[in-house]
Formats: sequence, structure tokens, C-alpha cells
Amino acid sequence: MADSYESLKIPPHSIEAEQSVLGGLLLSGLANDNTAWDTIADKVVEEDFYRQDHRLIFRAIADLVEDSKPLDLVTVSEWLKQRNELENAGGFAYLATMAKDTPSAANIKAYAEIVREKSVLRQLITVGTGIADSAFTAQGRPSKALLDEAEQKVFKIAEQGGKQGQVFKSLKNLLKVSLAHIEELSKLDSNITGVSTGYAQLDEMTSGLQKGDLIIVAGRPSMGKCIVAGSRVLDPTTGRLVLIDDLVTRQQGSLATLDAQFRLQVTQPSQFVDDGMKPVFRVRTALGREITTTASHPFLTLQGWKKLAELAVGQCIGVPRVLPFFGQGALSEQRTKLIAYFLTDGGLTQTCPQFTNINPRIRDDFTAALRDFPGVSWRLEDSKGTRTPSVRVMTDSEFLQVSRQDFAHRLKQRLTELSLSLTGLARQLGVAVATVHYWTVGKAVPAGDMLGILCRELQLEPQVLMPHGTAATTRSAPSPVTEWLQALGLMGKSAHGKRVPDAVFELPRALMATFLNRAFACDGSVYVQNGDQVGISYSTVSKPLARDMQHLLLRFGILAKLRERQIQYRGEYRPAYELRITHQQHVRYFLETIGVHGKEEAVQQALAVSQRKFPNADLVSGDVYWDEIESIECLGEQQVYDLSVPETHNFVAEDVLVHNTTFSMNIAEYAAAHKKLPTAIFSMEMPAEQLTLRMLSSMGRVDQHRIRTGKLTDEDWPRIATAVKIFSDVPMFIDDSPALSPTEVRARARRLMREHGQLGLIVLDYLQLMQTGSATDNRTAEISEISRSLKSLAKELSVPVIALSQLNRSLEQRPNKRPIMSDLRESGAIEQDADLIIFIYRDEVYNPESPDKGTAEIIIAKQRNGPIGSVRLTFLGKYTRFENFTPDIYTPGFE
Repeated sequence: MADSYESLKIPPHSIEAEQSVLGGLLLSGLANDNTAWDTIADKVVEEDFYRQDHRLIFRAIADLVEDSKPLDLVTVSEWLKQRNELENAGGFAYLATMAKDTPSAANIKAYAEIVREKSVLRQLITVGTGIADSAFTAQGRPSKALLDEAEQKVFKIAEQGGKQGQVFKSLKNLLKVSLAHIEELSKLDSNITGVSTGYAQLDEMTSGLQKGDLIIVAGRPSMGKCIVAGSRVLDPTTGRLVLIDDLVTRQQGSLATLDAQFRLQVTQPSQFVDDGMKPVFRVRTALGREITTTASHPFLTLQGWKKLAELAVGQCIGVPRVLPFFGQGALSEQRTKLIAYFLTDGGLTQTCPQFTNINPRIRDDFTAALRDFPGVSWRLEDSKGTRTPSVRVMTDSEFLQVSRQDFAHRLKQRLTELSLSLTGLARQLGVAVATVHYWTVGKAVPAGDMLGILCRELQLEPQVLMPHGTAATTRSAPSPVTEWLQALGLMGKSAHGKRVPDAVFELPRALMATFLNRAFACDGSVYVQNGDQVGISYSTVSKPLARDMQHLLLRFGILAKLRERQIQYRGEYRPAYELRITHQQHVRYFLETIGVHGKEEAVQQALAVSQRKFPNADLVSGDVYWDEIESIECLGEQQVYDLSVPETHNFVAEDVLVHNTTFSMNIAEYAAAHKKLPTAIFSMEMPAEQLTLRMLSSMGRVDQHRIRTGKLTDEDWPRIATAVKIFSDVPMFIDDSPALSPTEVRARARRLMREHGQLGLIVLDYLQLMQTGSATDNRTAEISEISRSLKSLAKELSVPVIALSQLNRSLEQRPNKRPIMSDLRESGAIEQDADLIIFIYRDEVYNPESPDKGTAEIIIAKQRNGPIGSVRLTFLGKYTRFENFTPDIYTPGFE
């Protein structure tokens, strides 16, 4: 019975009220009087009507009024008839009945309010049912997410109601409110009528941040901190080295980053920036590591992060001591050895690959690894002792014939299974019957695209029909080894053009050690000098290959110095590149964990010396090595990119550590700490914990680098304690959820306001990280929706909303880098919706020798109710703090 009763429940509605609204509109139209429509047009919409026929009639009336056409029974019925909807709307008779049964349109407003009321109830029922269903079928979704979703749905209904029923406010009433407001302001002791920013000159120009205002604070992302196109970035999840260009193109990837404890972690960039053409400088260190960046790109120093423009030859910068990230590559051990051998002593410029080495044990190891390729043979060419022996790799002719016969057998078997004749197959493929016959007897095999076409006709995968591959089955094809080397990008490379293939960087630890073992077996050496000094070296004429090998050693925490030297070749000197491992603990670690095949005697001699001098082979702990700058060279203008990294703001590129929003946060601190105004911060880029550390640095005036590393001085601790005491009673609330939508921000801000009675300020960091959730590829339209929603939020809650925004890179092309309105990214809607637009400009970012070092221009580019202009503030970089301008104070800033 209960189930039967539930099924009989009818959603709230009033047929009579709906008929009265429509009848009143028809009567009004007959009298050539549209006042009835004007009365209810902002109170109900088509979806508020319960019955479908009533919705159709309302749609017809609305369309006729919109087009300024006559409104009566005939025009409405004709509109419906033209769209084949007249019968669905009840026919002409039903329209006439409604008009006849409605006495007048005098009470149409009351009828419309009933229709709207019932509509809201139905929507609540629908939303409530949906919420219940979501709870029943949560499938692991957290309750918090369900609550946010439910609140958004309810707010959506409320928003509809808020838009309807709005009326004009009479000037008479508004004058009373305005006079009361002026009287209240006259009693104040200052000119600040809104939320004070804490900056005297800025407050003087704006009278504080006003309730209901949307304030945009914009600055250039990364402020010129970029690295050159073509720089390689380590993906710690795969071990792959990825070009920064590709990361920016894909807009996704993983990075290695240094945390506050100086330990390497895995992170993902929050932003990928194409910064166009800029002057760049190549930095080379004592270890031979190189990276090319802009002058303003910061490097880690013993005194914190400093821009390259502030560094000089002889100073030390932080580089990774180890990059302990390996992949899950699928290379076999034998193929790993072969790559090492072909990279070092391989000849890859002729038709058949060769391997030249004087050590018979190494040659035997090479030929044993070739067995990983079926259908391959080799021949030793020693020129009767006049030249170093070479192993020439080619296709095994006997195996080729066996493979062709196997193909023929499989083809005939499949034709039998399909009951398909040779003629039938030839017709389907569009080839001669003789061709198919030759395939079935092993005299020929399909070449080129024909194999794929044949496999589709036979409904087989190519490896089923030709399991040994085309290279081992086709006479005209290169050998399987040649085909493999071509796929790796090695075939055809001279000694100068060789470099490590991508597949090697993705190897697991054990196989990467095998690769290095065999590479050093050919081009490496182990030596003992003066009876007690052990060293390891690796030489090549390819600088890219040397840098690749240096990087692979770094995966094991082995530091190798790369140097260039001149070698004599055929009567002339040419550059060669040598890696040297001289740190005794690193030498010992290499010999014990990697080794050198074929040079075991030298390895054991070196180990004996090393074990006598260094019983403990453990490497130095810590992930940072302080490497001295050897040269800084200007390379002119080049394409540059940057990556924004949340929390740590640094990443590893070219085996060097490189670095990557303070003004608004200082305003938020002042509002919450000094004015005790509840302040909501939506930090979509930086985690709340990191934001807290920044505020402690700012409020306590403690170097943020020392806070991040925990290396606080005796003077720092009391300052930290004071800052903690100040903040412990501050009404500041931080939400660090990523990619929030305007609806989510509104729901959370309203919830916070209900809990605390009021809100004094809302800060969003930053606008371009917000999402609307709508399925659109038009980001400009999406930003427009976001900015309108934020302006609506400011008005609804009657609080100033500060939204951080970014500037596009067009300003980089101008001699004067000061931002202007058109520099706002997706500027149109932002410029229109904002009440106050503030740009931050620091000249020293673009001009390292600027006389305005340590200061910032706060440019008011737009203000609805006040002047535009600029004020100057002091920037204390190491505290991430802006302060009122004091001309005689300058503290170099770290970004």
C-alpha cells in the first residue's frame, strides 16, 4: 500500500492558476493592452508551467510579444498551427475556453506568483530526489563533494528566484538611503570608507576597498623567469627526458622538485607558459652542466634564490646531487647491452651495422646479445690482423628461407579455414593469382602495405601470419637489427651525431646499470694514479652523448665532471669530451654497483685501493650539490618557456635546479590581523600550508628561505613566535581546493558568512585557474562567465572580492613593460566587470640595474568611483612583503 501510495503522489501544481495566467494574457491581448504581460514577464518562465500544453501556449504568447505582433486567439492559434503544435496545445477550442473562463486580467500577478511557487516546489522535489539518489549511489565519492554538489543545485533554484520579481527602486527611497550613508561617513575620523589595504597612498586614492566591488590585481606570470626552448626536463614518473617545448604544447607533465627539506619530490606544474623571444644566457658550472635562461631566472644559492643577473662567475648554485628516478622500460637485457655497444664502438653509417672492438670477451658478449633477434647472422672481419676486428651484422639467409616457408604454411592454413581459394583471395586483394601462388609456396611474401591489407582480408594480426617479422622474412628488407636501430634513431648516425635513445632513460635501475657497464667497457677506463688515487673516465667525440651519460650517472648519485679536450686525428686536432669520476666515494660506488665488463682486473685493482682508503662506500646524503659557476655567456634572443610549480616553485631542468603572489596576500593579512575582518582566501595554486609559511615570513620578517629549510637563527625564533601569536586569533580562512567553479566559491563563501555572521574580504588566487564546468572550448567565454559571477558574488555578499589575474605576454614585446588594460589575459569581460583594476610592475625584473630596485609600482588602471594613477611601494623580497614606500630602504628580493 505504501508503495502504491508513493506512486500516486502528484507534484505540486495549480492548473487553475496556469489557466488564469494564460487566459489573462489572451484577454489583455484582445483589448490591445500588454500591461498584463509586463506585470508577469519577470515572474514566470515557460518551464514554470506544469502542463506541456500550457508551456506551448506561453511560448507562443512570449514570441508574439517579443516580435511586437498582435496578441489574440487567432494569432496565438496561427503561431501554434504553423509549428504543428496546435493540437498538442489543446486546439483552438481550448484557447477560447481559457479566455472565456477568465473574468479579467486584474489578478494576473497573484496567479503568476502561484504558478512560480508551485514550480519552485517541484524543482526542490527533483533536486531532493537527485540528492538522495547521489547518496545511495555514491560509490566512494566523499560526502563533502556530495554536499557541495547538493548546495549548488539548491542555490541554482534560489538564483532563479533572485532574478525574478526584481523591481525598480524609486529615486525617492534611494535618496533617503544615500543621505543616511553620507551622514554615517561624516562621523568617521578618516577618509577610508571601505576595507583598508594597509597602504596609505593606495587607500587615499581608493578610499579603501569598497563593499560589492570586484578588484582585479594583475601581474605578468613568472615575471620573465624562463628557460630556453629545447631544454630537457626530467619526468620522474617515467624517467624520460622531455623537451620543455613539448610540456608547454601538451599542457601536462610531471617534474622533479626540491622541497623545503632539500629533498627531491615528484610534482605537476600548474601552468605552462610560452614567453616568446627573450635575451638568454648560457650558464656553465664546474661539473660541466649547462642551462640557458633569462637574466631574471632565479637559481638556488647559499643565500637563497637569486636571479641570474645577481650572480657572477665563481659563485655556487644548487644542482641535484642525485636524481633517483627510474622507469619501467620494456627493453630486454640483451638489447640494452646492444644499444650500449652500438653507441660506443658501433659503425652505423653503412648498409649493415658493425661493431669494432679488440677485446674478444666483449665481442663474444656482443654476439651473444644478437641472439635476442631471430633471423640475424654475423661475420667477423679481422683483415688478417691488420685492423681491429669488426663484427658485421646481417640477415640470416637460412633463417629467412625457414621464415618464408612458415609464412606460406600459415597462409595456406588460414585459406583453408576460410574456405577461400587462391583466385578468390587474388580478386579481393586486386593482385594476380600467380602472386598469391608464390606466397603459398614460399617463393615470395607481400611487401609494403600489402601485408596489412592481406591481414585485414584474412582477419589476422600481422604477427600471427608472420611471427618473425618482415625483416626476418623479406629478402629486400633490412635485417631485424638494422630495422630496430632505425626505430631507435641510431642507424645512420656518425660518431659525432650519436646520443642515448629515449628508451634508455626509461629503463629500471638494474638495466640502466647494465647499459652503463657495457658503455664504459668500450669507451671507459678505470685507472690508479700514484698508487692511491683511483679514477674512472669516459670519452666520446659527441658532446650530446657525453651529457646523456653524465645524466645517467646522476640517476645513481654519481657525480661526473664533463670537460672538453683536443685530440689529434689524421693530422689535425678535434674536440673530444671526457667524463671523469674522481670523488673517491663515487668511484667506489660505481665499481661496486655498476662495474665494467671486460676490465675486471682493472676494476679489482681499483677496488682494492679504494677499500683500503675508504672502507665505507656510502654516498654523501642530501639531494643538493653546490656547483661553482664557470661561465655566463650571452646568446642573444631565443624562444623561452616557463612552468609554474605549486608550493615549491622550482623544478629540475638540464640537471640544474631552477625557480619559478604577494601583494594581495599582504592586503588580506592586514584586513584579518589588524582590522579583525573575517577574510576568505581561495588559493587554487598554492597549498594552505605553504601559504601559511609565507604569511609567517611576511608578518614575522623572517627570511622565507630560512623558514623553508628550518635553518632559523636565534633572532628568528622570537619573530616567528610573535607572528604565530598574531595569527592565532586572526579570522582568516583558507580553501586550497584546485580549479574551483564560481558556484563552488559562492557556496563556500555564503556558508562561511553564515557561520561567522559577516565577511570582510574575499581573495581568489587566481582567476585563470577557475573552471566553470561547462562543456566549451571557448576559454574567453568561460573567463567572461567567471568574472561576471565574481562581480555578482561581491554584490550579493556586499564584500570586496580581490581576484588575482594574469597578463598576456604581448607586453614583453614593448620597450615599456608597464602593463596596460589590453594586457589582461582574456581582457574584455574582466575589464568590463571589474570596479578596480590594479597592475603590479617591478622595473628590476626587466632591468637588473634599475634605479628602482627593491620597489614596485602599484598602477591603478581603472576605478569606477575614483582617480587612476600609481603609487610606489617598497618590496622586501626575502619576506615576500610589500610595505609603504620608504626611499632609503632597499633589500634585494628573492622571487
